[in-house]
Amino acid sequence: MTDATLIPNQLLTIEIEALAPGERLQSRFEGVQDGLAWVAAPFRDGRPLLPPPGTEIKVWWPGEGGLYGFATRVMDSAAEPVAVLGLACPTEFEREQRRAFARVAVGLMSTVVKVEEGPGQWRPVEAMIANLSAGGALLWLEDDLPVGTGVHLDLDLSPVAADVEVSGVVVESRPHQSSVRLRRHETAVRFLRPTARSTRLLTSFVLRRQADLVKKGLTVR
Repeated sequence: MTDATLIPNQLLTIEIEALAPGERLQSRFEGVQDGLAWVAAPFRDGRPLLPPPGTEIKVWWPGEGGLYGFATRVMDSAAEPVAVLGLACPTEFEREQRRAFARVAVGLMSTVVKVEEGPGQWRPVEAMIANLSAGGALLWLEDDLPVGTGVHLDLDLSPVAADVEVSGVVVESRPHQSSVRLRRHETAVRFLRPTARSTRLLTSFVLRRQADLVKKGLTVR
């Protein structure tokens, strides 16, 4: 098995620009049958999205080597007994390498992360940000989030910007020995398709933070 291998029940993120432009929707890989790759239909506003045949979509999931994905088309769908989409099987995968952006320690910034628990269902979770980049973040959480869990962050990047929103997916979670109360899991999050504005502001924040650390004689990682 390789990092890019899809297995049943693998959590996925799906992009359907024709029906939900700019959104990342949660799904799950069901398996291959009749020459099609079947995935759970994503939900929006409490209802399953069942795009017509021919609709272009992108599918993403986390692996040990980074974020994997492929572009494909909807070939079939079914609403009963469970809403599913039949996709054309991919001939090749894309891969986004880890550490594509410089990261920087941020001194355990407190924030609230929205954790996706189901279609359209989000739960707020208190977290601390250990380090940050334009491509992802390392969080300290009480919760042990499974790999593939969708998350949404509202970041205060003062003085660069007061409000930056990014969505992502958990790519790793492990126990962390910390004296910080109720933050027992170190959770790596990779941002999914951040906007150009978010990438620009995150990069500016990281570069500014790195410059501040250098001035103080501290190590920049």
